[in-house]
Amino acid sequence: MRAPFLFPHGQRGHAPENFSLISEKERVSLTPGYDLVNSSIALRNPQEEMALPIRGKKSRLTRNDLFGYYAAERLQLNPAVQTAVVQRFQAAFPRWGELIAASFLSTKSKEAYSALLSERRERLQL
Repeated sequence: MRAPFLFPHGQRGHAPENFSLISEKERVSLTPGYDLVNSSIALRNPQEEMALPIRGKKSRLTRNDLFGYYAAERLQLNPAVQTAVVQRFQAAFPRWGELIAASFLSTKSKEAYSALLSERRERLQL
């Protein structure tokens, strides 16, 4: 369930080739995330928020698009799992802010990243 993570932090260019599978002990799963870059703050006036459409949309995504449609309908995650994912996001937001502040980004990029994260957090009601 990477899309709900990718969207708030501005990673819009996550294309299918950036998703890899690993097989271990007869279990197939997604590999840990890589190539996670906030491309939204680097591009001027990006037309899309995500490279891959969710519910046919690449922009103006909402909580219902990511959780009601993607998580519930497409991934068929039960409400308890969805609640756990939301709680993990809510717990991670303060740390995200600390990591942005401690990063090597310019002051302008830090401000843009923080503003984007805050706007997306509000839009997703997290």
